[in-house]
Amino acid sequence: KVNTKVQEALENNKSIVALESTLISHGLPYPENINVAKESIKAVEDSGSVAATIGIINGDIIIGLDDNEIEILATSKNVEKVSLHNIALSLFHKHNAATTVATTINIASKVGIKIFATGGIGGVHLGSEHNSDISADLTELSRNRMFVISSGAKSILDLEKTFETLETYGIPRISYKSDYMPGFWYDETIYAVDQNFINVDDIANYLRLVEETNHNSSVLIFNKVPKKYSIEKNLIENWINKSIEKAKAKNIAKSEFIAADAISYNPTRNFDVIVFNEAFYYIHDTEKENVLKRMISHLTPNGILITSIYREGTGCWEYFNENPKLQQLEFNTVTTEEDLRYWKVGVYKKT
Repeated sequence: KVNTKVQEALENNKSIVALESTLISHGLPYPENINVAKESIKAVEDSGSVAATIGIINGDIIIGLDDNEIEILATSKNVEKVSLHNIALSLFHKHNAATTVATTINIASKVGIKIFATGGIGGVHLGSEHNSDISADLTELSRNRMFVISSGAKSILDLEKTFETLETYGIPRISYKSDYMPGFWYDETIYAVDQNFINVDDIANYLRLVEETNHNSSVLIFNKVPKKYSIEKNLIENWINKSIEKAKAKNIAKSEFIAADAISYNPTRNFDVIVFNEAFYYIHDTEKENVLKRMISHLTPNGILITSIYREGTGCWEYFNENPKLQQLEFNTVTTEEDLRYWKVGVYKKT
């Protein structure tokens, strides 16, 4: 469903900017999520364009969420986060869902929207050589012609591999007033972009040329976070490195830490501990039972399974609590100062 304002803009060839909805449901606490969503729309409209926030309400794709629909995604407890592998299932089950970068690009391009703005894009994850964990954002950027404005790849990623993969996929990496790709939330990495444009008119002329040459992939336009709002690169890198060092410092004999995609990962060995760090919540209902069964089968005798789920996790906990091969050891709620920002954490032992 395309809202009236967006439909009129499409029919009259007006500028439209697509916006994702994951930041509303999963990225920010209430009420900041609503405030940021509305401020994003206002920023687009103040520039003379039409904003098209994309999401799924009761199984319907909405291109141009209204205030009520934004409120639903911001406050409902069981909003799914959908990418290309599970969006059709959300539509089939008539769920509420928020769209990722990949899904937003896919949907927007199908209706003729040419511009998409977001914060940070996904990419190649650290340790991908062990688990092939690569964001669908990259594949959708390569499959669809979209002009994507972002503040860089997320700094938690393997930025070098992300940068090189963009080149491999034929995705131009240009920027506005910067010689280097940003690392969301810091302003510059060490990876030089294909072109640094100093003024917006030159970017517009370049994008027209891209269209004329029928270039098939998206174009990434980096607009770095202003220095006064950015976080120092050294700080972020230290946080990441300290997290890794902290895990290693536990000095558990013969221990190793493996991160993998819960849906696609098929272990070749057994583990003492398996953690679903919110991952189980995002696995579709049709896949939950099989994923859990596979993970339990790769736990050692008396092995521990830990899962955390944002808010209530309705439709998730019964898979653990009713499983005859699991014994619940602990179940707690981790709260914050915001009423709607909390996590349920369950600890289970394989019996």
